[in-house]
Amino acid sequence: MKQVTKEWLDFNINALKQINEIYLTSRYPGHLGLMADGKPTIKEAKSFYKTATEIYDNIKGELELKR
Repeated sequence: MKQVTKEWLDFNINALKQINEIYLTSRYPGHLGLMADGKPTIKEAKSFYKTATEIYDNIKGELELKR
């Protein structure tokens, strides 16, 4: 199994923690998905999407380097 480096994880830990705080309907019952303090704004949702995309691209790149 491939893993990202500890350095990558350390660098991105805050973004990962922020993304983890999103409660999706598929994870927890709720109306349209909730964060700890209610539904995210459109601006927050776009920011979360951008961060998640960057995390995905970075991990994909890390794993491709290890081939």
